[in-house]
Amino acid sequence: MNITVEELIKQGENLQVEFKSDKKHLSDEAIVAAVVCLANREGGYLLIGVEDNGIITGAHPYPRHGHNIDIVQLRAMIYSKTRPHIWVESWVEYIENKPVIIVKVPPTSLSCTSSGKYLWRIIGGDGKPACVPMEPYEIISKVSDLPEKDFSAKLLPLKVDALEAESIRKLYAMLPDNMKTLPEREVFQILGITNHTGNLTVAGLLLCGRENIIREVIPYHEVVFNVFKGDKLISQDTWHKNIISIWYYLNEKFQVYNIGIDEIIKNGNRYEIPLIDIEVWRESLANAIVHRSFTQPNAVSIIWYTDGRIEIQNPGGLVKGVNINNILSTPPTPRNPLLAEIFRKLGLVEKTGRGIDKIYKYQAIYGKPLPVWDISDTYVKLIIIGNDYNKDFFFLIAGLELLPEEVLLLYARQLLHIEDENELSTFIQKTIPETRYFIKRLKEQGLWKPYFNHPLQASVISDKEENVLRLFKTHKELSRKDIVSLLKMSPATASRILSSLTEKGLLARKGKGPSTKYYLPQ
Repeated sequence: MNITVEELIKQGENLQVEFKSDKKHLSDEAIVAAVVCLANREGGYLLIGVEDNGIITGAHPYPRHGHNIDIVQLRAMIYSKTRPHIWVESWVEYIENKPVIIVKVPPTSLSCTSSGKYLWRIIGGDGKPACVPMEPYEIISKVSDLPEKDFSAKLLPLKVDALEAESIRKLYAMLPDNMKTLPEREVFQILGITNHTGNLTVAGLLLCGRENIIREVIPYHEVVFNVFKGDKLISQDTWHKNIISIWYYLNEKFQVYNIGIDEIIKNGNRYEIPLIDIEVWRESLANAIVHRSFTQPNAVSIIWYTDGRIEIQNPGGLVKGVNINNILSTPPTPRNPLLAEIFRKLGLVEKTGRGIDKIYKYQAIYGKPLPVWDISDTYVKLIIIGNDYNKDFFFLIAGLELLPEEVLLLYARQLLHIEDENELSTFIQKTIPETRYFIKRLKEQGLWKPYFNHPLQASVISDKEENVLRLFKTHKELSRKDIVSLLKMSPATASRILSSLTEKGLLARKGKGPSTKYYLPQ
């Protein structure tokens, strides 16, 4: 214990610390309930003999008919009256000459009292911690958070006749070529839609099932798509159909509302800046569906704001062990592993399961704000801002094959002016050695130069500059005289353009005076 009991009392009650008065002889049931509450949250400390306001009034003997506090019997009582059994640590300390029983409660996956009460500790409406009964969906959701549990893999007493023919057809269109010629039964087993006896999994029903059966078996499955202009709702679509159908509907909506907002021309190639990159959309959408809790009574909500933002919210908090500070570095841990695996096999998401990396990468490439997260125990909301971009930064890396970590490092250095190695490591959520490796790769590509310490120097090229650059696609080297001759421009204009392109790093030069030659840098 790294903190004294006096310090715990001074800090007051919170989600991990509970005070219990023993002035009226606290019952075994009240002690067990308090232990279960703490265990189902994150574990913590139960202090018996302390009032809610922190005043120490002391603990009575235990057992109640005895004359001393028998810690062994107290631990045995707690063990016998919890399911599964909870083995606590417990001891007595005298504070202000009064005995206080300290019970250290370990965290558990899910526990209840021997009478079947599932309880946990929350912050109540008055802002104070409280022990309350768990709702049924909270119990199931907590179980589904565990790595060894997979709600989507649960077998159902249903066969393939519960599937929708049109959705199966769409499913086959998504299959890899080497699976399209296989028998339907084999395809379903490979994907995990059915098991070897032909029974549907929850994932299989969600993917291709008939709507009426989905509504009956998985009543909380729902996706809502809203379009807002300011605070005015323009349109709303609500679906309870299977995921394959909803996936098609949502991508049709994307094609309608997503637009190109700008473009650049680099090395003779045109690159569009979309409002929302298709990779950001696909991975964000899939992430909400794959990681949602199907046991909570809320829909996956997509809000498209006409000012250039989208919000995607799914029921269920982040799975245990994942938070904003490690979301890019933690191995993929989907709440519904089977459903996630089907998405990967169909090519709907990143094959490696690192879809979050893509969301960050394809926001950063355009110099847009990185994803914004709003997270609680019951939901995850992802906010993507699409209309705020940096054209110069996009010009710098457009057309380059860069890893997500490399893009984020350039973003941090170029746009946020982060130079410190430790800060860069924290920003990309990688270790120092890994960060050095990615920086080394950028140096090898000529992208990590001293002048990057300053604001962006590259800028969008003019039409005349583009015309000059286009010549180098067919000429290895050109002089100013060659430019004048080929493009019929004045020597002064040619000098100005060549100087500008050289300063931007888009051309390099060698030689002096009339013999100066220009070429594309490697």
